[in-house]
Amino acid sequence: EGVQDAIPFHVEVCKVPLSAIAPLANAIKNNETLWTAEFQRSNGRLDGRDGNQHKFKPGVQSVHFVFSDQNGDSLVRFPWWYSWQPLFQPILDAVFGSFEDSISNKIIRFQLARMTPGAKILKHQDMGRWVLVAHRVHIPIIANPDVRFEVLHPQLGVQNIDVSIGQAFELNNVFPHQVFNDGPYERVHLVIDYGEVKGEYRRMENDSENREYNRMSAWWPSLQKDV
Repeated sequence: EGVQDAIPFHVEVCKVPLSAIAPLANAIKNNETLWTAEFQRSNGRLDGRDGNQHKFKPGVQSVHFVFSDQNGDSLVRFPWWYSWQPLFQPILDAVFGSFEDSISNKIIRFQLARMTPGAKILKHQDMGRWVLVAHRVHIPIIANPDVRFEVLHPQLGVQNIDVSIGQAFELNNVFPHQVFNDGPYERVHLVIDYGEVKGEYRRMENDSENREYNRMSAWWPSLQKDV
């Protein structure tokens, strides 16, 4: 029996109240400007990931608030991580409850992922050491009924995940999975990857700090520590 046969492909965490979702949803809904590279200059950017994005995730856009290198060791908090806290806090409280304070210091990646109408996330398995040390939680913020989130289980076949608004779930992203937005509206998830131990964070300070993702371990030590 393989490892994938013995472990769950996903776990439903909780149903986040709409009152907790609403502040973030209202800030991003139909906000085309938010997802542009020009607008995100004030948040800093990681260069060198566009090729992979276009290949496996055509039509998908993202905003990074916390990100890591491939190993999950070099952790960066972006400027918007701090300014957007009032929008995130109700959601973090709902999902993690009394553990929220400790989770904030264990986050490996924290991002918004938007699928435009017709966008696809092609069949893939997430790679890198960071995948092995992280739990991945999805919280649907903006949804539509024409989105299909499919896990390709080796024994059970195609398994569809409930991606209705607020239905938080932990995804085992070692399993092959794919997502299709077949509807005329956008879909946005808050995606949180967190580990078991406290991380060491550095700060991306301004729009001049557009850095190469593949060289992150080289430039990360030069950034200001975030304690």
